[in-house]
Amino acid sequence: MGLFSLGKIFSKTVAPPVLQASHIYVVTASYQGENTTTLRYNMTICRMIVGDNGNDYFQANRSEMRVNDEPASDHLASDLAAQCGSVMWPLQIQTAEDGSITGIYNHPEIVKRWEEKKIQLLQYFTGPEATSYISTTEQTLLQPAAFLEAVKQDLLLVTWCSLMRAGQRNTFPAAYPVQPFEPPVNFLVTTQRTPAGQILQTGQPAQDTTEGHMEIKAVQLHPPGFLQRLEGVWTQGNYKVTLRAINISDEHQQ
Repeated sequence: MGLFSLGKIFSKTVAPPVLQASHIYVVTASYQGENTTTLRYNMTICRMIVGDNGNDYFQANRSEMRVNDEPASDHLASDLAAQCGSVMWPLQIQTAEDGSITGIYNHPEIVKRWEEKKIQLLQYFTGPEATSYISTTEQTLLQPAAFLEAVKQDLLLVTWCSLMRAGQRNTFPAAYPVQPFEPPVNFLVTTQRTPAGQILQTGQPAQDTTEGHMEIKAVQLHPPGFLQRLEGVWTQGNYKVTLRAINISDEHQQ
């Protein structure tokens, strides 16, 4: 008992992360193939300070999404997807030096939220298709590696994190989730910058067999280095994705 007590006394206490100033982005993403689907939502992002860790951490929180200018809750299938996905917000991500997302800091909290949410979902959404969707979502959420890959399907987060490191690289590879539920496309990206904080990125798919192009224009704030706005276009054959995010919390700093 004595040794156990001493162990508890001298054990290191992990301090909770410190959240810095938040930045609110108004986001529009349009996916154009045989049909066009437009998503609109707000995303709030802030930097996290996690002890003396040398990695970069950010917390992101997303508002309710509108699909083709209608609430997701207006349609049963999209409502189920939105309800299942809501447990991942707020999301705390770790990023590497190249801007890639490498970890989910609050994964245990997300799993706890899911356990509580799942009970409500199974009561409200009935039928084999709904049950199967909920089960598949659970399998993804409970596995850290699978959940990390699911997070990397968020085009805004992937693009935003990469741009936050744009000042440190001229040419680099980057994977973007161009088509939902498909593997990300690897692009070889070239960056141009101006002293005023303007960024232009262009790229071609790294795979020789894949046709396409990407172009991203962004403006950084100085200080604190967050993005003021970004506009991106990705094409793959007849498929086109456009993404726009405007930082409305720092408009006075344009």
